[in-house]
Amino acid sequence: MIHKTIMALLALIFFALPVSADEIKERSAGIEATLRVTPEKSMVDLFLRDYTKALTTIKSAKVKASIRTPDGKTLEKDLVGMEMEGVFSYMNSLDLSKKGGYIFDITVLVDGVKRGFSFRYEKR
Repeated sequence: MIHKTIMALLALIFFALPVSADEIKERSAGIEATLRVTPEKSMVDLFLRDYTKALTTIKSAKVKASIRTPDGKTLEKDLVGMEMEGVFSYMNSLDLSKKGGYIFDITVLVDGVKRGFSFRYEKR
C-alpha cells in the first residue's frame, strides 16, 4: 500500500513540474492555427479553430507537417487528432534536442479546402 502511494505521489510530482512550451499563432482562410512546441516532452501540438464560427474547435481535419530541423534535414509527419483532458489537438512526437531553428510547414485539409501554415520555432 505504501509503495503504491509513493509511486502515485512521484507521478503527480513529475506531471506537475513546470514545462515550458512555446506557442505560435497564424490565421489562414477562416482558420486560426496555434502550434505548441514542448521540447521537454518531444511533442508538437496544433490547435485549430474556425474563427468564422465563434472560434469553434476543428476536429475533422487531415494535418500533415513538413519540418526542417536545424541540421537541414526535412521530416514528414502526420499530426493525429486526439482529445486529452478535454482539449483537442493534432499532435505527434518530434526530436527537439538540437539547438537552432525548426521550420514547420503545415498543410490542413478541412471540408475539402486545403490551407497552409508556416511556423518557425527557435530552440536555444
